[in-house]
Amino acid sequence: MMTETTIEDALQAWAESVVTPAIVIIANQSEPKPDTPFLTLSINGIRTVAHDHESGPDASNQQTTSGPRVIVVEFQSYGVNALGLLDQLKTSLDKISTTELLEVSDLSILNSGSVNNITTSLETKFEKRGSLECRFAIGSSEVDVIDVIETVNITGTNKNPAGDDTMVSDISI
Repeated sequence: MMTETTIEDALQAWAESVVTPAIVIIANQSEPKPDTPFLTLSINGIRTVAHDHESGPDASNQQTTSGPRVIVVEFQSYGVNALGLLDQLKTSLDKISTTELLEVSDLSILNSGSVNNITTSLETKFEKRGSLECRFAIGSSEVDVIDVIETVNITGTNKNPAGDDTMVSDISI
């Protein structure tokens, strides 16, 4: 499975290609706030869509577990044209070039929400802000080495229903 950092890098590269000259940074970092306009990117959740498929063990007792995941990502924009930048991002999700760029990182576009105005007051003035939530799909695959029971020997005494004859069986599985 891709790491959170790999997913963030892929989404950051795509977003920056759309909203140039604005920059895109990862949210909740310790670096100073850049000059506006800029966007933040935050992975807000990764959800399992269905029960994962477990393959049978191979000859070296490796078992693969795989399944789809939905990644919820929020973009927030800051500064002049905050809503316009997010609308550009949202519109680009319908382009084949965006689909191809994200497919290189095994990401698929599922859907996006509305561009929302979240302008806020900063001391004595307002800062234009916007938000956009997008959902992407990715496959997850993990390999595990498991212990396998290769042989079972069962020894016992079986009696027929009438109980008069005894039959002894050795069974190997």
